[in-house]
Amino acid sequence: MNRVDHWEAALDREVARARRESFDWPSHNCALWAARVVEAITGEDVLATAYRNLPRTERAIYAVLTGEDGTLRDAVTAALGEEKPAMEARRGDVVMLSLDNRLIVGVCLGAKVAAVGPTGLRTRPITEAVAAWSVG
Repeated sequence: MNRVDHWEAALDREVARARRESFDWPSHNCALWAARVVEAITGEDVLATAYRNLPRTERAIYAVLTGEDGTLRDAVTAALGEEKPAMEARRGDVVMLSLDNRLIVGVCLGAKVAAVGPTGLRTRPITEAVAAWSVG
């Protein structure tokens, strides 16, 4: 998996889109947004396949996102490969952080991580991330 030409602009477009879009468990949550970013910057839909037809309740969706046979961390590792230390993340990489007492996935923007949560797109310092995965 490689990054497409002009992936930086694609990342910026996905961040702008996420700022305008309201949180919605079935269609705009942390995992689906990170998956859209990965697809936008690589042209490959490697992360979202398992999340396409999510159920309609928060509890059911969270069960899917955390995986029946593992965790969200395991699902991201299965899709993107080996986990790396969060501080090695570069712009566009998928990261995991704790937000509102839940582990969620987001995208590295450099010194910050962007992640979709119930209050919309939020940014946190990269120092709060607990894991990262290379994208391209």
